[in-house]
Amino acid sequence: MFTFGPADLEVHRGLDGRYYLIDPARLFPPLKPKESAARSGQNLYRHFRPEFFLSTSWKKPLSSDAYSKFQSSDEERRNNVDVQDATNFLIRKVIPEFAREMDRFYRALYTPLPVSSPTQQRQLLEGSTNRGDDENLEIELNSVMANRFLVQMHLRGINAEFMGRVYEEVKFVPLKRFLLLELVSRTMKGDVQSWLREQSATRLKGMICGASGHEMEMKKWIAERMTHYFRSGSEENEDVWQKLHQQLKTQIHHRFDSTDLCHDDLFAALQHRNFCGRQDKDKLNHSSSSSTTTSSPPEVSEESKEKKKEKGMKDLYQVFLRVQSLVGFSLKCDFAFFSDDDHNKPFEPSDVVELFPKVKSPYAFSYVLAYALFEKAQTETCRAEAQTIYLRASEQYEKALSSYPGDWIAFCNHSATLTQLALLENDLTKSRELLIWADLQAFHSCRLNKAGSRMGRTLSNWAVVLNTMSSRFPEFGERLCDLALMKLCLALDQDFWDASSHQNMGLVLSQKGALISNVSLKDIVFQEARWHLDCAISEATSKGDWALLVSAYENLSTVMLRYAYTLRSLRRLDQAIRLCLEIRQRLQTHMLVTEESVAREIGGGGGGAVKVGQLLRRSPLILHNMGESLMLEAGMVDAKDEGESQPLVHRLLTDAASFFDRCASTASEDFLTNDPPLAHHAREKTKKIKAILGL
Repeated sequence: MFTFGPADLEVHRGLDGRYYLIDPARLFPPLKPKESAARSGQNLYRHFRPEFFLSTSWKKPLSSDAYSKFQSSDEERRNNVDVQDATNFLIRKVIPEFAREMDRFYRALYTPLPVSSPTQQRQLLEGSTNRGDDENLEIELNSVMANRFLVQMHLRGINAEFMGRVYEEVKFVPLKRFLLLELVSRTMKGDVQSWLREQSATRLKGMICGASGHEMEMKKWIAERMTHYFRSGSEENEDVWQKLHQQLKTQIHHRFDSTDLCHDDLFAALQHRNFCGRQDKDKLNHSSSSSTTTSSPPEVSEESKEKKKEKGMKDLYQVFLRVQSLVGFSLKCDFAFFSDDDHNKPFEPSDVVELFPKVKSPYAFSYVLAYALFEKAQTETCRAEAQTIYLRASEQYEKALSSYPGDWIAFCNHSATLTQLALLENDLTKSRELLIWADLQAFHSCRLNKAGSRMGRTLSNWAVVLNTMSSRFPEFGERLCDLALMKLCLALDQDFWDASSHQNMGLVLSQKGALISNVSLKDIVFQEARWHLDCAISEATSKGDWALLVSAYENLSTVMLRYAYTLRSLRRLDQAIRLCLEIRQRLQTHMLVTEESVAREIGGGGGGAVKVGQLLRRSPLILHNMGESLMLEAGMVDAKDEGESQPLVHRLLTDAASFFDRCASTASEDFLTNDPPLAHHAREKTKKIKAILGL
């Protein structure tokens, strides 16, 4: 038996016959050591990520013992050169390519265009636009966004220490600014942690105090260090800023391998906080820039200066909050108080309201918790509560992926979670952002699932994301529907056609049918959509999956209703009326099933049919669609007979109002539906019918 790895790797055969691996810390090859680093032994802790060998085109084997004493002179020369080449490949090829990808992605995510032409639609979807107002866009710095970007880096095999290199390669201004804030935050975090360790080693030496005493000392040291960065200004100590600025630049260069930090308002804001007592604040705003010029600077209006100062202060406050999140404490200081020069006084220990541990939980813990939360959210009937649970599930999936970014199932489930959040989000801009992230997660899920295991599930989930995007953003609807259909056809190639896949295909086809203009093709597409939903109903019935069966009936009634409206718009009233009747007949066949009717007709049993009947009678969407079909039929009958069928129209409208009333009472305002809430919509329909009937 042969093992390939570092010289100090040990393999033991246990008494149980199994093999155990010991000391695998140096299993992956080391990176080329930094020449500027003072410490030796970098080969012990600076290694390539496993994703580098999986996601890049680098194929040459590398030695885990490079830059160590475990090799002969000939091996040392050869192995070290190979590692140098691999490191250069990472820096010069992988990182620039990744930066260009992120430029395109974040530009598409944060710069929506007017969609008056197909070219603009293509540019928005592909992220190839070049807007002139990039400076006015912002990417909020928080744990979620920072972790998402870090996961993208890790997926490409890029270590976090190369974030400075990514920063230098990125061209999209909001993303560049976001990365700078993260670099500064992480640098400050490292400094604060070093400061706390140093103080613990010196000030607590020989002291005997309880846990409360240690906590009070810790709060005191945190207040001192945060004051050093954000509140340490005085007229007498004029070199504080220069030292602090140089310290940050040096540490960022050492930690993250970046020298291109001639940035803007953030350092100016730091400088402003450190010299809040001076009268000539505006003269100091540009002293951090290292560039020199012989020409006089252009005139800047007072309004522009104030906007720039406010923007820099907001950036600084984001860093202030991010440092707290990274280290594990919370300070009592909101933005208004933070940015007010009149309150620029040192922090006190009493300002530290909470200390919390920063623990890296095992991957499995976060994944299982996320999955459990997602399942719970799917059964929740309160919209606000479901949104909260989905958010918690998303946070846990983020943690799981940051621990192990190679799990395609976690990406697939996270994509589904983000899609549900997008459906529950009222703000279309936020909904769009969530769907684009969901689309990216689905892409990674398919890319990582190279073995093809359950690939159909991944592709089907991706199609759901694209179809949701098409329904929420009609300007891109037809193209997104085509993409969704392509994913589902690929799922068909993987022999993955269960009830959910049929249901997804039916929904995508119905969306496509509503968008196309060719009447003959529209008929074919809607009929195909109905066939797939019927298949979903048959599959769910055979497996006894009653929840999925009810969902399929809800979607089938919605698709048939959409087709009926299409037929009405085409003046094919007879066909539309027959379709409305068919909708009600199919639904009522199941809704009228009760325990009494089953016992009367077949002498007992039929528990599944009774369950389905109960679920359909309690489904607000089914009740709404029943009322909608009755109301639509009444309008068409009235138009067709020119007012000669008033009794029939009156009866249809009365029945429709009854169904809408039941829908409104069954569904609360917070029921899990698209906007507007179904209950409110049903009540509005009832009012309209009563106005027509003169009630």
